[in-house]
Amino acid sequence: MNREILSQPISARSVLGQVLEHFGLTAGFSRHNIVNLWPSIVNETVARHAKADRISGSTLHVIVDSSVWMNEMGALKKVLLSKINACLDKGAAPISDIRYQQRSWARDQDSKPAIPVEPEIDQKELRVIQKLLEPIKNEDLRCVIKRVREKDWRLKRRRSKN
Repeated sequence: MNREILSQPISARSVLGQVLEHFGLTAGFSRHNIVNLWPSIVNETVARHAKADRISGSTLHVIVDSSVWMNEMGALKKVLLSKINACLDKGAAPISDIRYQQRSWARDQDSKPAIPVEPEIDQKELRVIQKLLEPIKNEDLRCVIKRVREKDWRLKRRRSKN
């Protein structure tokens, strides 16, 4: 490098590009960068339902959120391979296959699990618990036994409803 270049600001991107090129890593970096470029390769709707996960050999692994999107992506495979390979740097080995795996990640982010409603303990069960606790003098032990008995009663109640 000459002094003129050093007196000018240099972007990290250009330095990284030079380092990758010097060590012969440009092509490999270009291939693995496809995972980051995925949202710009596909449109916004597809990116919400399909995420590039990783590249293994010459295969791009994509996670889709439903069987419908898995079928849709399968139909677009040739078009996607063309778009992906067009984004690769010169000299990078092409991506030759796309494999899809279904996971319900999108729906999991949007919906929260329902909190089960615990059945209320009826008066009859409360009397049974009180009678059971009468002979016990230790307050800590009484609390533990009461909680166990109440949980047992709720569990049995839930099972009887199903």
